[in-house]
Amino acid sequence: MLSLIIKIKRAGASIWTENNELKLSFNNGAASDDLLSEIKSSKNNLIAVLLGNKILSKKDFLEKAIIKSRDQECYPLSFSQQRLLFIELFENGSNAYHVPIFLTLKKNVDISVVIKSINFVAERHPVLKVLYEVNENGDLIQKIQTDPLYIQTRFVAGNNLYSIVKDDINRPFDLTCEASLRVCHYKTQDEEYLLLNIHHIAFDGWSTSLLFQELSTCFDAFNKNKLPELCDLDVNYIDYAVWQRELLTGPHLEHLLNYWRDHLSGYEHLNLPIDFERPARFDYQGNDHQFEIEQSLSQQLRAVAQSQNTTLYTVLLSGFYITLSALSGQKDLIVGTPSDNRQQVQTQSMIGFFVNTLALRVVIEPSMSVSRFIEQNHNMVIQAKLHQEVPFDQVVDLLEIERNLACHPLYQVMFSVQSFTNEKASQSPLSFADFGEELQEDCFSVAKFDLSLNISDGQEQLFANFNYSCSLFDQSTITRFANMYQQVLSAMVADTNQAINGIMTLSSEDRKKVLYDWNQTAEPYPCDKTIHRLFEEQVARHPDGVAVVHRGERLTYGELNAKANQLARVLRTT
Repeated sequence: MLSLIIKIKRAGASIWTENNELKLSFNNGAASDDLLSEIKSSKNNLIAVLLGNKILSKKDFLEKAIIKSRDQECYPLSFSQQRLLFIELFENGSNAYHVPIFLTLKKNVDISVVIKSINFVAERHPVLKVLYEVNENGDLIQKIQTDPLYIQTRFVAGNNLYSIVKDDINRPFDLTCEASLRVCHYKTQDEEYLLLNIHHIAFDGWSTSLLFQELSTCFDAFNKNKLPELCDLDVNYIDYAVWQRELLTGPHLEHLLNYWRDHLSGYEHLNLPIDFERPARFDYQGNDHQFEIEQSLSQQLRAVAQSQNTTLYTVLLSGFYITLSALSGQKDLIVGTPSDNRQQVQTQSMIGFFVNTLALRVVIEPSMSVSRFIEQNHNMVIQAKLHQEVPFDQVVDLLEIERNLACHPLYQVMFSVQSFTNEKASQSPLSFADFGEELQEDCFSVAKFDLSLNISDGQEQLFANFNYSCSLFDQSTITRFANMYQQVLSAMVADTNQAINGIMTLSSEDRKKVLYDWNQTAEPYPCDKTIHRLFEEQVARHPDGVAVVHRGERLTYGELNAKANQLARVLRTT
């Protein structure tokens, strides 16, 4: 029925029930005979599905893109889930996609009420506790489990808390027999703590605020022996997964894929300068470098975005492209960026893994002005967003990219701008707990990509963070990248009419270091000796040292000197 309802939507029609009768409306002309025939033959089933989804008017049909049509226990994964589960199974479990939230419980909080609230939210969003299996056909499926979450309470000595929390955060999930939400409760002599460790397969950044809001609402209600008042969810993530697979088929999918084929064909692999040899297999070992973008520069960047009728995101992305071009010497660049992928109103109240990654490609024309470059990127981002439904793995398959265990396919660098705030733990949105961020950051640091730049515009001043692979980059290199990026941003806002190739990517201090300080290599030369006398002295000091490889033959200083003397004798006799 779901595929038929999607077909009706694509035909520009609406269908609903009224007094247990089907009502059909077409916006453009009449229905095709084939579609009408299919609707008539499925009339009773259609009525049942529409009633089950409370589609009782044309308005209901237009507002509800995702239709619940499930009546079983096992369901397909969304494309995003499928990608992560494949990685998890291939890696035999890893900590790379954990989302840990470490909390300090407030004084006199009843932990039983907290646990009740967590289970209520998990029941409301079953994606948090489904199990993942491979069925008899070899397909990956998710299976709903009804048991409440297992929550462990441990009494620990204060000085052991760090090591215990670190182990719990980094312990891999076994998603075939363990829920995607793992809850640990710790009690010390003075405090109580809670760790919510969530696998990314069931959770994304958008889900965080939903989780906090619903947990607080539930806790406050249960504390007063009341039922929580939360918005109704007519569908949940599992319904979305089924709907997504029905949606991304046929001409609609082909249209989306054609865009990405045109956008990405013939791309170049980004080659940033790295400090260490790339490991044969990406190891996810990461670190962070946080830096602030001066408040005055933050304001200027927002002003440029406003003057060009674009977003701050696009201006900051444009500066990042220029920085990457300067570092790599390349003009054809791809950067990955997360897309919330929640275009449907129904998805905006769901906890789940909706985020998709978009591969944004630009080809820099050095003579292009900064303002024109920003405009070009603005249009490119809009087009990418219009085609964001295509799962990233399908784009990789489309381009026939050979998988490489050493690096991420298609792009190795990520960029995002989000409205994170810089609030203190006392301002936690949870009514029963404060954040324990310092301990969490010490316990968990991974890098999913070579380099990721994440910028927060939650306050007047912009805050930025480079997450990077420790196996590729040294801290000093990342600091240099951050300085160069800020230099580029400053140059951009100073004159948006200047050409890109006129932007100074180095600060005056770094420029002096590169052009002058590092080139102070002059050494005193002994003017009383000729070159061949100096060479003979070197031979005397290191007669067995290798001086040159000549036609595959390794010559020591002594051998080279002998050949030179032989040549000199020949020249004197001719």
